[in-house]
Amino acid sequence: MNQAFESSLEDFHIDLLLTEGTEIDLGDFRLRVIHTPGHCSGAVCFLETDNGLLFSGDTVMANGVIGGVLGSGNISDYLDSVRHLSLLRVEKILPGHGHVSTDYDNDIKRAIERLELLLDESKILFDAVRHSQDSFDQITRSLRKLNM
Repeated sequence: MNQAFESSLEDFHIDLLLTEGTEIDLGDFRLRVIHTPGHCSGAVCFLETDNGLLFSGDTVMANGVIGGVLGSGNISDYLDSVRHLSLLRVEKILPGHGHVSTDYDNDIKRAIERLELLLDESKILFDAVRHSQDSFDQITRSLRKLNM
């Protein structure tokens, strides 16, 4: 991420390794870590099950807004992560940006639809680039034959 934002890399110390299923006891609350790669490879959400709260960071926001796909992210992983989140019982999404959401099921559904569309559009784009390269290669071969 430092390279993406042209920041200098400084040494840091990891106090707590957050892996899938890790529970963080905050006294009155317990948060379970859910690894949600996609926005970036290390993305996580935190689930507080007693009150049905999902601290979603940039993974999903109100109205099904998604955080985009950063350099280490992946659309397919993102889609899998949000599909996994759709299986949870949640009352509120508390995202890293924007408004709190109390319409979890619809917001997750919208996020899945957006990611499916993004994946489909990406496939179309990659196919177009691949076909353009094939055409370019064919033209190049033809020109070389003419110059022989």
